[in-house]
Amino acid sequence: MAGKPEATPNPPEPKPRRRPLTLWISLAASICIITLALGLGLGLGLKHSPTSESLTTDRTPITWKRDPNDYVLPPTFDKQAAPTTRTFTFNLTEIQDGAPDGYIRPLLLINGKFPGPVVEANEGDRLVVTVNNQMTLPATIHWHGQYQNGLSFSSLLM
Repeated sequence: MAGKPEATPNPPEPKPRRRPLTLWISLAASICIITLALGLGLGLGLKHSPTSESLTTDRTPITWKRDPNDYVLPPTFDKQAAPTTRTFTFNLTEIQDGAPDGYIRPLLLINGKFPGPVVEANEGDRLVVTVNNQMTLPATIHWHGQYQNGLSFSSLLM
C-alpha cells in the first residue's frame, strides 16, 4: 500500500463556547441596579410642590390658582350689546414659590391669580385697562387681537 496516501483523521470540531450562567446573572443584576439608580436619581435636586394627593398638610393652600370655570363666558353676557366702555384694573404681583407645572419657581400674578383674567368685551367696545405694577421688576402687557387706536405696536411698557 505504498501508493495510497495515508488519511488523516479530521480534527475534532471545537465545542461551542458557553458563557457561564453566573455571567448572565451578573449582567441582569447590573442592568437592574443601573435602571433603579437612574430612576431614583433623576428626581434628586428638583423641588416638587405637594399635590392634592400628598399627605403633608403643613403648607398653606394654593390661593393663586384661577378656577378654569372663569374662562367660560357666562350665559348672561350679552354678545349683541351696543358698544360700551369696559374698565379693568390689573394689579401685577409676584410670589416666589408658585408651582403651576409642579416645579417651584417665581410666579407673576394678575389680581392675585394665575393665569391672568379673561377680558370679556364685544367688537366695538372701548377698553380702559389700568395696570399697577407692584412687582420688583418692570413688566409689559402684550395684547392679542386688540386694535389699539393711535399705536403702532401692541406691547406697552408699564
